[in-house]
Amino acid sequence: MDQQQKEQFSQYLREYLNKNYSLNIQFENDTYKYLQTLSISEKRGIWTTIAQALQVTQLQVHDYFHNTWSKQFYTDIKEFKTQLENICCKQNLYLSDKTLVQLVSGIFKEQNKALNIHNKSLHQAINRCLQKIRKDNYKLSTKADYKNQKPLISQQNNDKLPIIKSSEDLSVQVSKVIQIQNCLHNNVIPRITSIQHQLQEPEKPQSRKPSAADLICFKDESLKQLDWQQFLNLM
Repeated sequence: MDQQQKEQFSQYLREYLNKNYSLNIQFENDTYKYLQTLSISEKRGIWTTIAQALQVTQLQVHDYFHNTWSKQFYTDIKEFKTQLENICCKQNLYLSDKTLVQLVSGIFKEQNKALNIHNKSLHQAINRCLQKIRKDNYKLSTKADYKNQKPLISQQNNDKLPIIKSSEDLSVQVSKVIQIQNCLHNNVIPRITSIQHQLQEPEKPQSRKPSAADLICFKDESLKQLDWQQFLNLM
């Protein structure tokens, strides 16, 4: 329904009631009050007649009346946001949304019997409250988990790591790693490969099996100067 049709709705509704029920209604508030005395079948006939006059569907007229036009005569639920949140907070949030909405709605109506409450608006407001509470609870639990979680690197292990305070410190550590990689490539790997071949060959009378010293005998004497503990910590 466009804006013009919405404006004509009140006029057609008032004219229909005055004509068919011999009334003299002039204000929308009186129109609404009288409609509350009619049965569902009587209202259905009204929606059909007005829909034909406005050239829209009966469903459009029905929905506009219940979801928009009639809301002006109900209590504004937004004014009771805090009360709804307090009621929601006291409920078991593990219940289904449908159960919680019915439960909170019943409590709210019992506490506010004098109010003219629009049920759909109330249910929507309750759903918003529940979503907000659950979202806030999730944020709090996540924050608590973050505070309580253990650090990925303990302080004890962290003390053993090389301290890098500048680009020069980083360059030194990188140079050590490169030096060790070169040593592995030029000395250790070929020596291990050679020993593997010797172990696979048939034993000769005068040959001897390689000793453990062969595995750790590096030609590069400069490796003795490396800080092996720092290197292992970097790996």
